[in-house]
Amino acid sequence: GGEGGGSGGKGQHEKAKRTRPKVREPQPWEEEGFPAMEQRRVEVAKVDPAKLAEMRKTAKKKLQESKGVDPAVLTRTWEFSLAITGVENTTDQDWDIFLAVKMGSIADHRISSRMHSKFSFTKSYDVKSRQKKQFKSMETIYSLQWQGSYKELQQTEVVVDVWMVSQTNFNGIIGTARKTLYDMGSDSVFQTMMIKPNQAGRNAFDVGIVFINAVVSELFQFTIVASNWQFQPRPELGHQTGIRKLRLEMPTRHNGPVDTFTSSDAAGPQYCWPKAGQFIYEGTRVGLGSEALFISVMDGGKLQGRAVLGLGGAGDYPIAMGTVKQLSQNTAAYVQGRVAGSLQVMARSKALKENTHDEDSSVPPPEQPPDSLILSHLSPSLQYLVVEILGAQGLPVADADYGSTNAFCRVKYDGNVQRSPVVTGSLSPSWNHAFYLPVRLTDKALMTDQNHYKRLLPLEMQSKGTLQIEVWHWDSVPTEFLGSFDLDLHSLLHCREQEKALCEKATRTAANSDTTGGTAESSVAMGVHPALSRKHSTKVYEGRREQLGGSWLQSATRATVNFDCYFLPDFPQGFKFPKQETEEGCKVEESYKRWDREWPEFSEAYAAWFPDSPAGRRFLSKYSEAGGAEEPLPRLIVPLALPASLAEPLRVQHWVRCTEFFAPPRQRSVGQISNWQKPEDILALRRGSVQDHAVLLCCALLGLGKQAYVCKGTVQGGREHAWVMTREQMGAVTLWETTTGGKFHLPGRWLGDPRHGDASRKKVEDRWTVRQANMKWKEQAEQRRSLTRSELISAMDELTRLPISPWQELCKEGAVAAIPYESVEIVFNGLQLWGNRGNHHPGCVYYDMEDDPYSWLPLVHEAELKAIRSGSTAAVPVGPAMSKHTLEELQTIIETELKECVSFMRVRRGQESIFEDDEVLQETLEGYLGMLERESQLESDWCFDREGKQVKPWGAPSPLNSFTYVQRCRGEWARYWKDRTDMEAARCLLPVKENHVLSGVPLHISSTDLKEIRRNLMACGPLQEYFNLAMDDVLFFVCAKVFPMPSSVNSVWIFLGAEVPLSPEKVLELASWEMSQATQQQMMEEEQWDGGKR
Repeated sequence: GGEGGGSGGKGQHEKAKRTRPKVREPQPWEEEGFPAMEQRRVEVAKVDPAKLAEMRKTAKKKLQESKGVDPAVLTRTWEFSLAITGVENTTDQDWDIFLAVKMGSIADHRISSRMHSKFSFTKSYDVKSRQKKQFKSMETIYSLQWQGSYKELQQTEVVVDVWMVSQTNFNGIIGTARKTLYDMGSDSVFQTMMIKPNQAGRNAFDVGIVFINAVVSELFQFTIVASNWQFQPRPELGHQTGIRKLRLEMPTRHNGPVDTFTSSDAAGPQYCWPKAGQFIYEGTRVGLGSEALFISVMDGGKLQGRAVLGLGGAGDYPIAMGTVKQLSQNTAAYVQGRVAGSLQVMARSKALKENTHDEDSSVPPPEQPPDSLILSHLSPSLQYLVVEILGAQGLPVADADYGSTNAFCRVKYDGNVQRSPVVTGSLSPSWNHAFYLPVRLTDKALMTDQNHYKRLLPLEMQSKGTLQIEVWHWDSVPTEFLGSFDLDLHSLLHCREQEKALCEKATRTAANSDTTGGTAESSVAMGVHPALSRKHSTKVYEGRREQLGGSWLQSATRATVNFDCYFLPDFPQGFKFPKQETEEGCKVEESYKRWDREWPEFSEAYAAWFPDSPAGRRFLSKYSEAGGAEEPLPRLIVPLALPASLAEPLRVQHWVRCTEFFAPPRQRSVGQISNWQKPEDILALRRGSVQDHAVLLCCALLGLGKQAYVCKGTVQGGREHAWVMTREQMGAVTLWETTTGGKFHLPGRWLGDPRHGDASRKKVEDRWTVRQANMKWKEQAEQRRSLTRSELISAMDELTRLPISPWQELCKEGAVAAIPYESVEIVFNGLQLWGNRGNHHPGCVYYDMEDDPYSWLPLVHEAELKAIRSGSTAAVPVGPAMSKHTLEELQTIIETELKECVSFMRVRRGQESIFEDDEVLQETLEGYLGMLERESQLESDWCFDREGKQVKPWGAPSPLNSFTYVQRCRGEWARYWKDRTDMEAARCLLPVKENHVLSGVPLHISSTDLKEIRRNLMACGPLQEYFNLAMDDVLFFVCAKVFPMPSSVNSVWIFLGAEVPLSPEKVLELASWEMSQATQQQMMEEEQWDGGKR
């Protein structure tokens, strides 16, 4: 009975445990006691109708000014060309005709006004009945720059009159074809105009077709800023030091003069140029895409090598990377290294002034299909790699709300990047889009010189790399990576030959439109250069159901892509396309074995001497790539080529902190770091785990020229964590925390005085000599375990002589700093990885990793360092920020989501939700959120109060203490306090209903994902108080402000609040308080008056 009762009691306990409601654990900042609504300070609003009306007027004026003039009425400059390529006769009568062409306003093209108009005339042509006549040469009618707005494009048309030639009588008009410039600018380059008879009714049949080539493209002035360029020499060549310069060359317009910029000197081995020039290019978007940037690396006054980078994706994908090559008799020295950098492209319509509002036009800008525009820009003298993307199947769901994907394709080859149109709402999109990637050679001598052709041309083609096909999800910007496929173009050697033409698509279009059984010449595209329409025999790779890999999203079926690719014209017979060198990974297996043998014994002996030290410390050395290959952790670290907006470490840290955090499920549950991502993958996904953020911050700080390292250790509770360490001037190190944006300075932690030079290793040896450490501590660890506690206490003095004990000078006052980390196991950069052989605490060790083998164990020896560096990228450039138009749309979407979330939470409690939209309130809240964003980027190490006095930092002083930097921080804090004081003074003027209290809570979120925003709202304790208000007469208001940063990372601020009516008791209390205040004020005035009278 006792056992049965016990069993029943246990069952009841388990049942009660299952039915007990789950209580969410409070957030750390909630435990600190976020004040409830009734505990917050209330300031009485100053209701001033006149002032409020003035504020509303100002807010409306600012809103109107932000919208600006309708862009549809702004005058622009257009590149307009029109050529007639042929005529089709659909009647039963043979024609002997000529064409008269006139362009002007629709209102001016009445028959009466056209009698005196200025026409352009073509030659006369014989067109047989029911046949198509292609002209032997295009009849160019217009080739000019035309000025007008979008609306003027709609009101301007081209009129083509078809006249019959008569030998005995007056010429007679057969019919007229009309088309507006706006319709031409929205159609393919290869267009048709239907000829309608003049004397017939509106519903009469067309009598013929006029074939035209029409280009209507807006001219822009592109400002191209090259920043944070880096050059990485090949380690095999050994030229890792010395002074080098970059010389960049770029045309200023199509077939125009070339602008040149020569950079400043940079020293190796990390060659970095923060500023690499600014270029101005005038032309169309397609014209810019057909240009190339030439980069020369200068070693002294001698040319070391040259790289050619296409600008095809400069606006969409501003990441430029190329291979530096040099003509040499030594084939091993042909490839000199890699160069990479950021190209920030800012476009402005040529006819518009700077800062002119050019978004949200009432008339959509006309846009001709990119593939047809590219056809009109192809050069018959160039060779192209043609990639025809047909479609994809089985893509993963990227938009969970709709269960679909908005997919587009991005193709990369030899620095050329091109993008396809977006197919919305499909997991099996069909693009049928052709890419034309120019094959540019480093030097023309590779084709003209037989010696170079045989020896160096294979190396040239091999250096261009593989063809990369990527599929992405589009949600205003590329958001989700859906997979990629890499093709080694050596595979073309085994493909069958087919007849192909560069303008294959235009040729097929012309052939399909010939329904009248025309002549043989109808198989040639109308208006295409004969050389581009000529078919060549070439090897075609037919990729069918090629698997896409590398995406984090799961798919129910295997994601595949279908495409064709070929070279036109193909390489001459006998040329063998070389096979790409496969990267077999970094071969340091012996180092892995040696590393794994070291740490079990070390950890066991360490625990014997320090039983209370963190248990289960892991000394990681490698990570697994998506394909399963294992690589050493230093291969993750590659400098970032940062744009000018991220030229300071403080802004870089804020940018990394605003990248979305995502922890794998195993890492959340177990507390151990499970996987690492490359920086390019982190930037592509714009999210990652805490260790990914540490990698990204380290790469960014390296791009700024800092000595940055990733540290992996533990925090309180034994959970593994990662942060960044930089070695600063005068021996200080700084620990950078990515989750909070905090910095922790530790003075005197390395021999960082530049005056030490080569003597640093000698100083480390002297430091150990003075310490007289017991190097046999591992052998004595077993004996240590057998001692009693009293014996351990009596032997405490032995601990100070252990090499794993804290350095005593680092524990003295002035050297100690409070840091949130409990232990550090490994430290690594892009060259080496070190394991901590010293004390486990990050604040009790020196960071002279290269010179202190007693405290730090390197992963690889000096001879294996090349294995880590080989194949690494020169730099990973960072993409642009979101456009202003996209941000405004995103803010509207977030505010709508906030309102729906509030309404949903209130409906569940049986309450209604009413939202207030007030211009003054919205403007004030946006300014307040902007103030919070500004405050989050101020330097906390050099903080100044309202009076300009420095607020002493709670930790060690910052090593960034130059006079210029401190004064700049002082000025930024002074401007901040001035603006904040003005805002606080205007806060009491907000429009608040009588006997209501207006309050709210700001919230910062490092994500624009609506699901993530919704989850944070549900988990925010202070907001629950607003959701739970048990009254219906509450006026809610929401405000969202998105601050853009590079690589489409955004800092999202949300403000949610309400106007809550006061209870009658509270109203009486406040009224009594106001009356007492008024009485006291009156008494004071009377006393002052009475005293003055006496």
